[in-house]
Amino acid sequence: MGAEPMPDFQFYVTDDRYSVPSLLFVAARDARSARTMAERMLNEEHHHGVEVWRGEHKLFSLAEADPSSV
Repeated sequence: MGAEPMPDFQFYVTDDRYSVPSLLFVAARDARSARTMAERMLNEEHHHGVEVWRGEHKLFSLAEADPSSV
């Protein structure tokens, strides 16, 4: 018997190179794993925010710190 499929999460990534967020489908074990992946994406150059959804439910969103507020 094979392993159970991992749930799909939808990542909407705000990227300064594009006028609309990019949609990525990500397989992750659970919401905690999805958050770890989203944090890594947020640290990539050009990425300013990540919204994570599962189906019709928004789980969380992450945004880079505003340098003017530090």
